[in-house]
Amino acid sequence: KKYFMYILFILLLLNINIYAEVLQGGRSSYEYLRLPVGGSSYALGGAGVTLKNTSFGISYNPALSSTNTDSNNIGLMYNFWVLDSRITNISLTSRFFEKHNFGMIFTYVDYGTFLRRTYSNPTGTSFEPFYIKDYNLQFNYSIPVTEKFFIGGNMGFLKSQIDKISKNGIKIDIGLIADITDNFTIGGSLNNIGFTQENTPMIFKLGSSFTQTFQMMKLLFLLDLSKSREDFIIFNFGSEVSIYNTLFFRLGYNSLNKLGGG
Repeated sequence: KKYFMYILFILLLLNINIYAEVLQGGRSSYEYLRLPVGGSSYALGGAGVTLKNTSFGISYNPALSSTNTDSNNIGLMYNFWVLDSRITNISLTSRFFEKHNFGMIFTYVDYGTFLRRTYSNPTGTSFEPFYIKDYNLQFNYSIPVTEKFFIGGNMGFLKSQIDKISKNGIKIDIGLIADITDNFTIGGSLNNIGFTQENTPMIFKLGSSFTQTFQMMKLLFLLDLSKSREDFIIFNFGSEVSIYNTLFFRLGYNSLNKLGGG
């Protein structure tokens, strides 16, 4: 119970940053940082604050790399977004000296090719096309404080490019997670604390998960709450049925009315 009180206290302090950012006004850049990362979380309605044993988990909660059962995890995801946009994610987590956990996620967003239009050439056929791209390379470190309490952080290096013009920035994520019982876990994170020329979509998240095992079958239920400075509180709910830890059925829903399943 002692570390549970630490979680509530730390997350309360972190949440102050969300409302401090409201005073700055304006919509955030780097909107792709809001998107779920990894097929598991997509199918679970975007819930991921306490989703263990996936290398993409550190994008939701940096402390999750300490909870992975396997010492090494790798993930690859290629996804179509809006119009011609494509997103590629590559992730890796690894454990050293039993308790030191390191990770990396590289995100590449290709928004496609655009015609260069002017008043004298409205069709854009006389000029070379231009491209819009985003890059995010983030590094993770987490460590167990006790056998059931874990903390972690990410540092991400951002680059946004439109044609020959580009801007760079840094963002930081902070997260923690606690196993209250063998079946019940809670966690929280503050993501996208930006050090850039423009606002990043800083998001405060709280999450919980409950598991129950029946011989060959395992049930998982996830519930996340998230709040950014521009949006109302968003609910993410997901459920998973796994058979022999090989075959998975997932269903998810969030309050943005985006249904997921897999």
